[in-house]
Amino acid sequence: MLDPPKGTLRAQRHEPIEVVETVVPAITEPRPGVYLADMGRTMAGWATLTVEAPEGTRIQLRYGEKLDDDGGVVWQSRLVPGRHQTDEYVCAGGGVETWEPRFTYKGFRYVEITGARPRALVGRVVHTKVAETGFFRCSEPFFEQLDQAMRRTIRNNLHGIPTDTPMYEKNGWTGDVQVAVPAMTFAFDMRRLLAKWLDDVRDSQT
Repeated sequence: MLDPPKGTLRAQRHEPIEVVETVVPAITEPRPGVYLADMGRTMAGWATLTVEAPEGTRIQLRYGEKLDDDGGVVWQSRLVPGRHQTDEYVCAGGGVETWEPRFTYKGFRYVEITGARPRALVGRVVHTKVAETGFFRCSEPFFEQLDQAMRRTIRNNLHGIPTDTPMYEKNGWTGDVQVAVPAMTFAFDMRRLLAKWLDDVRDSQT
């Protein structure tokens, strides 16, 4: 028997991690029995699957940010061997089923579905819901595109802590944050999240 943890349970003082957008992808069948959903942009979150298949049918979803030369999703990571960026769902059977994972998120643009033809699949964009505070406008559209890409990148890496990458590591390396803080604090209200993150760093030191 172990002693219970000591101290007082307190809520963490930062914005919640929420589903902030639903993306409807283009779905193709590049090879027989292999379906590819293209969200049109890189995002962090997961997919919601709707399917109708017999009981016991095992459906696999593999997520990645790019495709290989054969058009398959690159989901592997040399940093995280084995099962990575992968969901599996086993059908109960008996009708249409809709499922999405819990306690996980991926960095991806593409989702590869095998095991059954999906009736529908949507992408769920998920991150800590920080408010926008700074704005950039320019007569050159390309620079505005860069600004929007920067904002998406920052949001994709806000999941309770500022992370390194939503696909490969999902770690809160301090070097990445200190380089990105000027852009992060220009674009978003980071006061609560960064204060909470500094508390995490302090806790980790001991």
